[in-house]
Amino acid sequence: MRDRMSDEHTEIWRQHWDLQRERSEKMREAMKEYDRTVYYPALRALRARCATIGHKANPQIHFGIAGASWQYCNQCGEKINFESGD
Repeated sequence: MRDRMSDEHTEIWRQHWDLQRERSEKMREAMKEYDRTVYYPALRALRARCATIGHKANPQIHFGIAGASWQYCNQCGEKINFESGD
């Protein structure tokens, strides 16, 4: 038989969830300016450079809703070979 969580276990789980969510929000806020001014511009430039020499597709194919599929480049992480399911 499966153990049921006690009220105390449930409260600990909720507090842990809230703590993790709050930490994620603080980290996102702390990195917001850096991401906007440094990370994303550098990532776009890197991906553009990779595109000019040719992305290297990861053999794993990802499938989404409505039959869409895509791969990621092994070098820069760009989503490539996207095919909609239409």
